Amino acid sequence: MTTYTYPTTGSAFAPAGLTWTQRHNTRVSTSSLNGATQTSSLPGSRWAVSLDYPIQTYAERAQIEALLTRLSGMEHRLALWDVSRPQRRGTCNLTGVTVSAVAAQFAAGLVLAGCGASTTLLAGDWLRVTTSNGAQLLQIAADATASAGGAMTVETRPLLRGSVASGAAVTLDKPTALFVLATPELSIPRGGTNKCPPFSVELMEVFS
Repeated sequence: MTTYTYPTTGSAFAPAGLTWTQRHNTRVSTSSLNGATQTSSLPGSRWAVSLDYPIQTYAERAQIEALLTRLSGMEHRLALWDVSRPQRRGTCNLTGVTVSAVAAQFAAGLVLAGCGASTTLLAGDWLRVTTSNGAQLLQIAADATASAGGAMTVETRPLLRGSVASGAAVTLDKPTALFVLATPELSIPRGGTNKCPPFSVELMEVFS
């Protein structure tokens, strides 16, 4: 099992669109007596991504085809970030940010240090931390502002899969998750006159 990183350059790897999906691990129970519904969320939510590629030349299509073929179906991993939002929209430092207090497994937030005085992370920004159960890609759920000392408390989703140690590094520049092809089959369309038609590829997150 090998992990390949999504390329940062090249027109072949620039999707025309993409869709991020969160697959929740949710339980729903509806009473047969009064119709009341109870819901609960369990750990294990994961991301899924659909990448939509435009009309491409033969050379461009060959490059993206080679990357996807290299995954050997669902065997190998692709380290992928949100290519439409590779960095935070807020003003938080991109480097030197750490977790300043232990975060428990299944927590819905982190306390950060080194963010910079009065800087921000905005709802929808991404970060990555290493938990006791492997690295995890998290999304900021609500705007947050750092103190004058650069400390910031952030609400995140999904829930932490494992605990996070104090001092753990936080990635804010192209934070990645690991993905595999959603199915073992891979179909890559080609066309005539050096033009290949649009196509989409579905990926699902796997835990390290």
